[in-house]
Amino acid sequence: MAVRSLGSADRGLPIAHRVTGPAGSAESDSALLRHSLRPRLAAIAPIDERIKVLGPAEAPLAVIKGRYRFRILVKSLRNVDLSDYLREWLAAGPKTKGNLKLEVDVDPQSFL
Repeated sequence: MAVRSLGSADRGLPIAHRVTGPAGSAESDSALLRHSLRPRLAAIAPIDERIKVLGPAEAPLAVIKGRYRFRILVKSLRNVDLSDYLREWLAAGPKTKGNLKLEVDVDPQSFL
């Protein structure tokens, strides 16, 4: 009988991976929709076969301190330079206006 490891690699999250991504927020959900930040940002993500872009999706805690939030997760191997990828992506992206805010969380400890 063969013994199979149940390590993190078998669950699709190898230790050698890095997760990062833009997170946006606004004072109202309609502001995020009005400026189309979520879909526009996801649509212009540079194509790279070594990188997976997941989302955009509402953050698990969608509203914190009166701000509506969304996340886009970027997954790659550790040897991929994600900072250059994100810099290129966000430079080409829509500029935030009004109360819209866009932040990048590198190797997040929590997805909430």
